[in-house]
Amino acid sequence: MPSKLVVRRQRLDSALRASLTQHQEALLEGLRERFAPLVGEGEVLDSFERLYQFFFELLEIRENAMVDADEAHSAELRDDEDPRDRRDDATEELYRVVIAIRRAANGHFGPELAARLLDLDGSTSQDSLTLYRQARRVMDRLRNPELELPPSQLGGVPDREGWAAQLEPPLTVLRAALDTVEQESRDFDLTLADKRTALTEHDIDAGAIARTVEGFLRLAARRDLAE
Repeated sequence: MPSKLVVRRQRLDSALRASLTQHQEALLEGLRERFAPLVGEGEVLDSFERLYQFFFELLEIRENAMVDADEAHSAELRDDEDPRDRRDDATEELYRVVIAIRRAANGHFGPELAARLLDLDGSTSQDSLTLYRQARRVMDRLRNPELELPPSQLGGVPDREGWAAQLEPPLTVLRAALDTVEQESRDFDLTLADKRTALTEHDIDAGAIARTVEGFLRLAARRDLAE
């Protein structure tokens, strides 16, 4: 959707172009009368016609750059939706696996010993990056050959490699999703910076054109039009 900031500037540009067109004849006539004793025949007309054309071209360049930057940023906003959905889905799946492993470890060793064994203190996070780090730490811990498991309260030997194997696929998926979202975030920042630059350049030049034409109208003794 077009930005309200850009649409408002486009409307102002249309008004400025209309003013340039509507007041051009009155401006040139007033300048000819005031400057006739100072310049040669036709000099005022030729000079200001070229200047007016420059005003129109510069305004068009700045407006087009502003609209293009706005469209690029809007497209980037739309592109962000799918990667974020994939990240959220991957987070939910990894959370489910971590919770299941944690419950299994609690059953074998009790909550306190299981937490130390898995190196997983506190609650299981639902924040994507924090959960990724927690789950990666659990997987590395389970695959540490130096880790010795205490006797199970349920009997038998817990399948630590099986637990680690359950973690690996959702960890891989979430890592890829996080990387994609981070890239999209960088693209978002870049397109936003381009848009802000385009807005600034537009405002500088459009404002300068408006002030210049206002000044010329005053020089042409057309204060009514300048106001």
